[in-house]
Amino acid sequence: MVHQLGSAVDEPNGVETPNLDDSDLNISQNYGDQIFGLVGTDLQDTSTLSTDFEQLYQMEHFRDVFFLVGSEHHDQELISAHKCVLAARCPYFRNMFTLGFRESNSSEENPIKKPNVLPNVFKEVLRFIYCGKVQISAANVVPLIDAAGELELPLLKKLCLRFIEVIIIYSVALDHVDECFENDTFLTLLSEDSLIEVLQSDYLNLKEEYLFEKVVSWGMIRIDRKDSTLSVRDIIKNVVDFIRFPLIKPEYLLNSVEPLDIVPHELLFEAYKYYSTNETSFVKNRRAVLRGDEGRINPNRKGIYVVQVFKQNAHAHYRWRIPNYSKISKKHVSSPLIQIGGHTWKVVLYPLGDSFNTHISVFLSLVIENNNQSSAYCDFTLRVVNQKDMQNLSVEHECFNEHFQKDSASLGRQQLLALERLNDPQSGFLVDNTLYIDVIIKML
Repeated sequence: MVHQLGSAVDEPNGVETPNLDDSDLNISQNYGDQIFGLVGTDLQDTSTLSTDFEQLYQMEHFRDVFFLVGSEHHDQELISAHKCVLAARCPYFRNMFTLGFRESNSSEENPIKKPNVLPNVFKEVLRFIYCGKVQISAANVVPLIDAAGELELPLLKKLCLRFIEVIIIYSVALDHVDECFENDTFLTLLSEDSLIEVLQSDYLNLKEEYLFEKVVSWGMIRIDRKDSTLSVRDIIKNVVDFIRFPLIKPEYLLNSVEPLDIVPHELLFEAYKYYSTNETSFVKNRRAVLRGDEGRINPNRKGIYVVQVFKQNAHAHYRWRIPNYSKISKKHVSSPLIQIGGHTWKVVLYPLGDSFNTHISVFLSLVIENNNQSSAYCDFTLRVVNQKDMQNLSVEHECFNEHFQKDSASLGRQQLLALERLNDPQSGFLVDNTLYIDVIIKML
């Protein structure tokens, strides 16, 4: 049966189709086309386009433009490509080939020289131009950014910057973020949002003093790079809010932070108030929460392990895990050896006290071998860790400018923690019959 426009049709299921005239049909078609996105749209098969161009990039046929890449003092390499692809995909090359520059007529004997780009980097740039793919690594990301800037490839530069941000953010969990912060190039390329994301992490094994100094460096670099008229205070105003100033000792705040006049007074007041009251109710943005292993117990770590390495001299924080504490039968036990500042150290614990049977005794000992005349000066802290509230309830003993030598190779505290308090199951010092002792050593 032939159905004509303008007639009613009985459908097999008994539903009547309404009459439609030509105008109705056109409206219906236009509406349907809009729904499916077909009006004015070129239908394309892009399923193999990128792959095809990557194959073209790898082919040696039809190449008609030549580059001598690399400096004279390093390995140079002759690299060829397809002029039409470069012109279609890269405005820099399009202008080079169409505006009468002498580089438009290159040959193997007279190649276009690119001394500022490494050969392997240039190949990766060409691959990106051909097929939109690029392999970025920590080794090539900075040269790629430089090449992307020279060749006017903003998308490639954006991808590289995002790679750097991701590397730094995820390296927080991998304990390598300190290496990233040490690299000024990485620090320079961090956006404000990414730096804030890093500083919000509880897993940074870096001191707040060091983080503050790096934030200041980040601000100064951004001023130099942008030739900005803003001050460092203006540049870092959003970032500095995530430095945990309450965890910084007042001496550093007074002598190293306040004189710079770049930190809002309310942040410094918050830090001083916290230090004097130990209250956290008024502290915002988790600024009183310890970071990294310093702020949490890691039951998977055995023996004595590094909690933090500070970026100044020989200065480190160690944690000694002592399992099965109640089964210790010896008068004293020693930690595994520590190597720092060219010396060997150990922590010595007397579970029932050295001279008193009311407290545990803890000492830091310089290991002197073969009757040598070794001696050392250091500041150190011994701490019995409270596993319920590490920050506020741990018990510690600090010593400054101590001289360790043959006749006084062990220094510490005879009455560090009362046995009654230690053995109280509610106190938080012994959990699962395991005790933790921290030692922080700063060589002088």
